[in-house]
Amino acid sequence: MVKGENIFCIEIEDKVSGLDICRVEMNPVEFAEAITGLAFAEGVAVFTPSLYSIERYGKKKQVERVKIPITDKLPKDTPESWFLQYVPDGWELWSDGLSTQQNKHGFHTIVICRYVELNHDDD
Repeated sequence: MVKGENIFCIEIEDKVSGLDICRVEMNPVEFAEAITGLAFAEGVAVFTPSLYSIERYGKKKQVERVKIPITDKLPKDTPESWFLQYVPDGWELWSDGLSTQQNKHGFHTIVICRYVELNHDDD
């Protein structure tokens, strides 16, 4: 991937979880040396995994929408902690929906996710 002028980026992603494993940036000469194997190539790792993401590699991401009954539209500054009461154990709040336009009266939709072991029938 070309990222800006004279910067190439090599990204490695876990196919199952969709999470980035590594992202390295380099100039065009270093990129050419890296992909041809002609020389050792310098590069700058601009992303490396965190302990938070490592445990999710190889796991399938499940995403669900949860409708929350409300009487009035939620203000944009509603704290994340308010939404957590609607997030079941083992799930994480992925989107509080505050930046989306929601037209359903009486409901506000949030998005939750979790990472689960891959069932080999899902391959």
